[in-house]
Amino acid sequence: MLVFGGSTPPFNRKMTQYLRAIWDTNGAQYEADRGTKLDIIRQIAIPSDGDEAKMKTVILAAKGKVADDPVPCTSTGWGDLRHLIVKRKSGHTMKIPLYLRADLVDTVKAIVDAADKINANNPVICFDIVGEKILNLYEKLVTSTANPAPVDEIKPPVAEGKARIMYSTTMTAYKTEAPYGGNTSARFSMITNIKNAPPSAFTTLIPTCVGSVQDVLCGGKSGVKPRHYTPTFLTKNPDLPTQTISIPTASNSPTDILKCGQDLANLPHVICLAYQGQSIKRANELAVFN
Repeated sequence: MLVFGGSTPPFNRKMTQYLRAIWDTNGAQYEADRGTKLDIIRQIAIPSDGDEAKMKTVILAAKGKVADDPVPCTSTGWGDLRHLIVKRKSGHTMKIPLYLRADLVDTVKAIVDAADKINANNPVICFDIVGEKILNLYEKLVTSTANPAPVDEIKPPVAEGKARIMYSTTMTAYKTEAPYGGNTSARFSMITNIKNAPPSAFTTLIPTCVGSVQDVLCGGKSGVKPRHYTPTFLTKNPDLPTQTISIPTASNSPTDILKCGQDLANLPHVICLAYQGQSIKRANELAVFN
């Protein structure tokens, strides 16, 4: 809990209530990173120091609409939507969907402004932008009918005491989401079985997903976590039959993100495919929000 001035503001506590927020074909529809449009429904909590009218303003700022009647299917179970985590002075947080990447800056500013007006004594102090998380896209993207084909393991079992080789490099043309919008360099590492090169089982797809690379351009850590796929693949090792690896996608184009996922899903050794969109910790510190 974030506490300022030594104590938490004495807000009146009440039973949590919710508003049902909808993003659908009759208004602003949620667009997944890969370009697929989805109708979504989410229950948004009314904070203890707020009211229904003020929370409706927050939802409207996020381009959603409030349903007057009960709406079923409030949870998809497939993962999580792209969203904004708003952190307020009291330590309370709000999680609001971000329906569209292309309009990210203006939407975030509008949501934060509306959240600030819930209670003047409990302002927004920081916020994170969190990319969508999809637990398994494999069945949506695979088209190949080839039989599974296990490959050599990439990371040996820890018990065997083998040194793990890491392929560490920098994408030179990583396309960030707004608020940057242009090219930047993004450092990443992946476990490999070839010294100073991508893992052999995925070498052919590295250019498609990662693009051009170069040795270290910038030192230190960044608050930006690049978008990436995590395939699970079959190995020839009976003691370690499956492994996972993280493969970033340099392009922010829905078409390119989709193509990278399809190419990964259609590798004969891949059996599951997760996806995580770009996230930005403490996004409020970026110049565009100040």
